[in-house]
Amino acid sequence: MAVVVHDEMNGANPVEIARLVLRLLGKRRLRVRYTVGSFFQTAAVAVRPFLSDALAEKLLALYYRLGAAKKK
Repeated sequence: MAVVVHDEMNGANPVEIARLVLRLLGKRRLRVRYTVGSFFQTAAVAVRPFLSDALAEKLLALYYRLGAAKKK
């Protein structure tokens, strides 16, 4: 749980989000979603559509060091 607590306490920098919002204010067309965060966080969002549900859950469990990642 320490990884979860750390991620919650040290989330995305509000300044990064503000910069993104400022940049988007000048655009005529916007995408549906934008990601802001660490490399791992943004990469996880990008590759998620290509992963099976089971693999995605296993990778998250490994990242957060949860018991669900163990073999059954």
